[in-house]
Amino acid sequence: MGRRVEVMTTTQYYDAPSVPGIHRLPQPPRTRIGRLFRKALWIAAIPLRTYDYGIMWLLHSRSYARRLASELGDCVVLSTFPPLCSHLTALAVKNRSKDRKRVTWIADFRDPMIGNPFRGFNAVTRMLDRRLERVIIRKADAVLVNTDSLAGELRQRYPEQAGKISVLWNGYDPAEQFGPLPIPPRDFRALAHVGTMYGGRHPAILIDSFDRLRLQGCPSLDKIRLVQIGPADLGDMPNRERFLEMVREGRVEMGGERVPRADAMRAIAEADLLLLLDLNIADESTQVPAKIFDYVRAGRPILLFTNRNSPSSEIIAKCGVPHRIVYRDDSADRIDAQVREFLSLPSDAVAASPWFLERFDGARQAQELGRLIGTL
Repeated sequence: MGRRVEVMTTTQYYDAPSVPGIHRLPQPPRTRIGRLFRKALWIAAIPLRTYDYGIMWLLHSRSYARRLASELGDCVVLSTFPPLCSHLTALAVKNRSKDRKRVTWIADFRDPMIGNPFRGFNAVTRMLDRRLERVIIRKADAVLVNTDSLAGELRQRYPEQAGKISVLWNGYDPAEQFGPLPIPPRDFRALAHVGTMYGGRHPAILIDSFDRLRLQGCPSLDKIRLVQIGPADLGDMPNRERFLEMVREGRVEMGGERVPRADAMRAIAEADLLLLLDLNIADESTQVPAKIFDYVRAGRPILLFTNRNSPSSEIIAKCGVPHRIVYRDDSADRIDAQVREFLSLPSDAVAASPWFLERFDGARQAQELGRLIGTL
C-alpha cells in the first residue's frame, strides 16, 4: 500500500517481543492497591462483561488510542468487531480528535451486531446494540462487512449510509501451504467436523438421518465414523442421548478438547469426508464459518447443513469440490437422499474452482482494503 501501518493490540500480548509498528497497551502498575482496585472493578463490571467479553479493554484503550492517533497525525483507524470494545475505542478516537477530518475511520464487522444469535441476551442489550450500531454506522467513514447478505441488511436498515458499506469477504492466506494429506490406514471412513459445537451448531439432523438410513439398510453407513475435533456443547441438542449412545457404540468419536491449529488442519487434511454445520439457535445463516475455506482447500467431499439462500450454500455450490447440501427445512426424504448420496462419494481430493481461489484470496482482499483506504 506504500503507507506505514501501525497496529494497537490487546493486553494478552504483554510479554511478546517488541515489533516495529505494533503498539501494545502498557500493563497497569503491579501494586497491592492497584490489584485490589482492579479486582473490585472486575467484579462490579460483571453485567458489562456479560454484554461484551472485551469491554474491560476500554479502561486503557481509549486514552491510549487517542494519544497514538495524535502522535501519528493524519491516520486511518480500522476497528474490527467482535469484540465491540474495538469499535468503541475507534469511536472515541474519532470523536475526541482535534480535527476530525484528520482521522478516517473504517468500521469492520466480521459478525453482525443485530440478529447475531450469540448476542442480544435480553431486551436491554438488544436495544443497546441497536443504538450503538446506529452510531457506529453514522460516524464511520466506511463500513466493511464479510458477506453480501449482511451488507444488504445494513443498507436496508441505514439507506442514507448505504454508499459507505462495502463487502470484504473472509478468506484464506495464499502463502499458507495447505492441502490434502494421505488418508491414514483405518477400518472406517472418517466424517470429520473440526471446530466447536455450540449455540445450536450440532448434528441433530444428521443423527436422525443416520438412524433412518440404518433402518433402510444403507450399506455405506456401516463404514462411517463421525469424528468431532474440538469441544462440543450439546445441551440444546434434541437427540443428545441418541448421540451419546452412538459415542458408546463407537459410531461417533469425541475429542472434546481444544486442539492447536496445526492439529486441526491436519485432521481436515486427513479426513475422508468433511461435515460443515452452518446452523445456530436463531435459524439464520448470514455468516460463513471460517473453516469453510480450509475445508475447500482440502478438496475432500463436504456435507453442508445450512439455511436456504445462505452465503455458505453459495460458496459450497461454486467451490468445485464434491458436496451435498442439506437445508434445515428439507423433508426427511430429501435429507436422507442427500446424506445417502454423500456417503457414497469417493474421498479423492479435488482442486478448488478458479472462482473460489480468486474470490477468497487473502492477498487480493488486502489489495481491496488498500484501494478503499486510498479512496478515503
